[in-house]
Amino acid sequence: MPDTLLLLIMVGILGVCLLLANYGKRYRIRRTGRRVLVRVVQVNYYQATKQVQDIPLYNIPTAVGRWRYEVIAEWNDQASGNALRISSGLKNGLPRCQRGDYLCAYISPKGSYLESA
Repeated sequence: MPDTLLLLIMVGILGVCLLLANYGKRYRIRRTGRRVLVRVVQVNYYQATKQVQDIPLYNIPTAVGRWRYEVIAEWNDQASGNALRISSGLKNGLPRCQRGDYLCAYISPKGSYLESA
């Protein structure tokens, strides 16, 4: 019993450390980066499917599983004329934006961060 409790505490501490590291990275990018307006060029949807008694279920988010999405946005740098593509990474749920919408993003030498995706 004490070994299991110790293992659970260690896993919990590791999870908190990972969350804080991710938040710290976003904070540094927001603090050192430049805020720009980007245009959404692509929204990719993914769905985990599972079969219930060999009957596949499609397009039923509550019954089938979790929806995931990725937003890809593009920003044109006026100074250099280069186009930069920014990805939100895989996120859970359904997106609140669609192709053609404008979102805020932070561009930094330490990376990029797409807000509200």
